[in-house]
Amino acid sequence: MYKLLSHNDLDGVGCGILAKLSFGEQVKVRYNSISGLNREVEWFLENEGKDTFLFITDLSVSEENEKRLEEFFQAGGKVKLIDHHKTALRYNDYKWGHVVVEDEEGKLTSATSLLYEYLISHQLIEPSDATAEFVELVRQYDTWEWEKNENHHAQRLNALFFLLSIDQFEEKMISRLQTSDHFYFDEFETKILDMEENKIDRYIR
Repeated sequence: MYKLLSHNDLDGVGCGILAKLSFGEQVKVRYNSISGLNREVEWFLENEGKDTFLFITDLSVSEENEKRLEEFFQAGGKVKLIDHHKTALRYNDYKWGHVVVEDEEGKLTSATSLLYEYLISHQLIEPSDATAEFVELVRQYDTWEWEKNENHHAQRLNALFFLLSIDQFEEKMISRLQTSDHFYFDEFETKILDMEENKIDRYIR
């Protein structure tokens, strides 16, 4: 079994989508605010055994939980913390930490892009053009690179994330990435995104 504790923004939910693509029914995903993560980690350490592989993405834990996770790991527990924030670089001191702010090409990373690379390198996910395109949109939005590149698809993906519930967003994205050659917005999504943009345009005017 796997458990993923992730942030409740687009990048964090992007990680949840990748985890469900990889592990299906074998993974439990919980989305958290920054303040809510530590309660989830404490609950995991107290109630779930070493049979469950814990992933933490796009969030940092308290110093106390950092020590407890190290003890869990040293006792044979399976844990991986993946993040892209400079404030999390200290986790690279642990075998279970993987924090990269910029990739080898000098591009800023996101939790979704780092998790995708991890899953591919461990042969836990089947790479596809559609998934790679989705991951890149999330990365560009989360790093604000979309503004420089004028990649409005990334901005629209985040807008869609806020227009749907997390469950709806997850379900739509997982289905699309499993069945499509390339990432796209469907007719319904395009319609509601256009309506939202028109509403904003009218408000600005």
